[in-house]
Amino acid sequence: MFGYKLLRVVGFMLTCGCACIVLAAGNPEERIVTNSIGIKLVRIEPGTFTMGFAPLSSVEDRKGGDALKPEYIPRKHLKSGNYDESPRHKVTITKPFYISETEVTIEQFKKFRPDFPGFKAKLDYDPYVSGISWYDAVAFCKWLSAKEGRPYRLPSEAEWEYVCRAGTTTPFSSGESPPQPQTPNQWAMKNMHTGVLEWCYDWHGLYREGPQTDPVGPKHGWMKVVRGGGLDILDKQTMSFYFGRDVEPYSLGQNPFYSRSANRASVPPSFAPPPREYQAKQMECINPPLPPGPQLSSPYRAKGLVGGWHNIGFRVVQAPMPKTKSYETELPFFQKCVKQTGVGTSKGPALAQPYYRTRRIFPSLSTEQMVNVGWKIGLPPGLGTNRHNGAVIALPNGDLLACYYNGFVESDPDLSIQLIRLRYGSNHWDIPSVWPDFLDGNDASPFIWNDRGTIWLGWGGIHLAGGYPFQWTTSKDNGATWEPIQFPIFDSRPGGYGRRQPINAAFRGPDNTIYVAFDGWGSTCGLWASKNNGKTWFDTGGRTLGLHSTFVLLDDNTILAYATRNRTIDGFCPKNVSTDWGKTWKVSRSPMPGQGGGRNPIMLKLASGRLLYVSNFQRARDPKVKGFTGSGAYVGLSDDNGQTWRIRKLVGGQTRDEQGKPVQVRTVGYVGAAQSANGVIHLVTSRNNPDLHIELNEAWILADDDAARAATLQDHIKVLGGSVKKLGENYPSGKPKVGWSAGVGEDGRYLLDGKEIWYYENGSKQWEVTYNAGTKVGTETYWNTNGSPKWQWEYRKDGTRVLTVFRPNSKIKAESHWRQDKLLSHKLYGP
Repeated sequence: MFGYKLLRVVGFMLTCGCACIVLAAGNPEERIVTNSIGIKLVRIEPGTFTMGFAPLSSVEDRKGGDALKPEYIPRKHLKSGNYDESPRHKVTITKPFYISETEVTIEQFKKFRPDFPGFKAKLDYDPYVSGISWYDAVAFCKWLSAKEGRPYRLPSEAEWEYVCRAGTTTPFSSGESPPQPQTPNQWAMKNMHTGVLEWCYDWHGLYREGPQTDPVGPKHGWMKVVRGGGLDILDKQTMSFYFGRDVEPYSLGQNPFYSRSANRASVPPSFAPPPREYQAKQMECINPPLPPGPQLSSPYRAKGLVGGWHNIGFRVVQAPMPKTKSYETELPFFQKCVKQTGVGTSKGPALAQPYYRTRRIFPSLSTEQMVNVGWKIGLPPGLGTNRHNGAVIALPNGDLLACYYNGFVESDPDLSIQLIRLRYGSNHWDIPSVWPDFLDGNDASPFIWNDRGTIWLGWGGIHLAGGYPFQWTTSKDNGATWEPIQFPIFDSRPGGYGRRQPINAAFRGPDNTIYVAFDGWGSTCGLWASKNNGKTWFDTGGRTLGLHSTFVLLDDNTILAYATRNRTIDGFCPKNVSTDWGKTWKVSRSPMPGQGGGRNPIMLKLASGRLLYVSNFQRARDPKVKGFTGSGAYVGLSDDNGQTWRIRKLVGGQTRDEQGKPVQVRTVGYVGAAQSANGVIHLVTSRNNPDLHIELNEAWILADDDAARAATLQDHIKVLGGSVKKLGENYPSGKPKVGWSAGVGEDGRYLLDGKEIWYYENGSKQWEVTYNAGTKVGTETYWNTNGSPKWQWEYRKDGTRVLTVFRPNSKIKAESHWRQDKLLSHKLYGP
């Protein structure tokens, strides 16, 4: 037996062609070898394990699954793990591989990149390298492969969890609590629950059902998997906004929940510090001058770092890549079946006639219903019930695209961005899509902007370790495809931005400079700007008075901003005006009442030249404020650049509650607004319950009370006879892509009418839905590429709807009954 073991080790050494340290025969660690740059590698044998969150086999058997101690459950809805940890499934690793005992160290990484400034990446993670991109880690593996003549790579996500669990089924390899740093698990692996986070090979995607062999993730994506901990780090040194406050409610990302064996995080592969010259510029130049006292204007100012110095490192695998093929990427629904033809986008209600219409946007479920039922019956896993900070744009094809932050609690690491589409001519918003999402990072404060046909979607990472001021992606095909996520490179220090929180305001100046608004230090706001289409950015320097400002560019190139959030002048919003592109601001009192927390207004420049303002009556009861009475929310119109306003209260209109009464507009919350090509103004509310999409025109605001009231009652609209036309689009190959028909409604709107059928390029059906004057009727079905049904809606004459979701084998997985957006009942079916 001794001779066999010795031959096996010697054979490995000869195959390696590298310096290997062989431990004494008979030692339980004899499978550990050391390569030419000092990386210890441990041989892992093939095997099968259960991947994902493993629930208890019984209440009494705490050793039978991923039972969590109460103190390790940040929120009740996480007691069964996070949404992307299910369904749990058997995974078989078929071949042995070597994996590094620990993460790669700074000194080992510097053998590949000698000029790497390791001292900056040390933070609390010394001696292990961090603050590098996924591409950097892959380049290191490629370099090491060439150096040693054998394949090195990042571990697949499945390999990582297999090694981390080391044969266990408990939350941590050490049981119910995480091990101490540097404590090896049963397979001699260290630091898989502690220290730096670790890049994996895979793009992030939801798990598929059924057993898998050597999985390597989806083909494409926007985020790479990160394992070993959560992304959100919050402490009094690095988060200036919370400096001096109770940090505990905002520091959930440090909970051991996020370092469990099953936990998954993800960020874009390019997440890393900016090029060296820009780091130097940000550290040396203070722009604008910062206030006196402790300087904590950027998240890592206290530690002398800039955006991108995060807490992610990596460990290496020495083995060929598994030959398993990646599976097709499942796109969020808002990216599917998107028309590129802008047909009828100018058709709409007569501009001179008052027009007002409302509709619901979201399904209405409680947190418990969403987690325990909604995610299982066909709603996107990860869809939350707390939607906030709404924004909306009109796309070139006529569709509306709205975005919110999505989750259950505003401060949590489990927040994502949510996108939702209203297809032009339809009265039905799609089911929301959970995208984009830095898993285990607090994605918040989205902005969306139609930049002459290029759609910008940006958002902040308020608690993200090493986070940038914001990040963004763009689309040039009406949101059907999106570019890789980008991080801004600043050519000087961005000064005084207490939060990494942009605001829903972006525009171009006459010289094509891009301006993006953000919340600043304390109760201030500012503008980030780029003169080269986002290649580099700078801080314009000035700050408005008041948080959550809403900005608009006037015809004379003056920037006007109304600022709210608990900062008022005699009870009114501060009015901020800049004539030097955000370098300085002149502050005075606006004619609009101020607002308190949890809400912010929106101001929009309309095609007519008028200004639109949407806000709440929340602070209108201030005795200093005259001319504003009542509760709820309002919309204002100005012909004189905001000097005076015509105000009208918003109402629920055609949208009814369960008793058949019009819903109330108690608030518009963080409201979004846009104007489409046909002149219709669109508002999307938050925190209203139910949240509403409100369509109106300027004539409704300007009309007398009787005419405005009559417009809110119009509901059932028919399509004019003879107006319906058949339309279609083809693939570049000439094969049919979609066919639909649409006409003009009695109110002048473009309305879908008749069947709409989408096809995959192989000719099989993808999606079929029937409309009657914009309203879905009959049966709506979506199919997989192999022809099996994925989901189906049945619209019944009594006003109820039935959603059926299918398994890959075409058997029914779940069925649910709905009235409007309220879930009435559901049934789950076994495999």
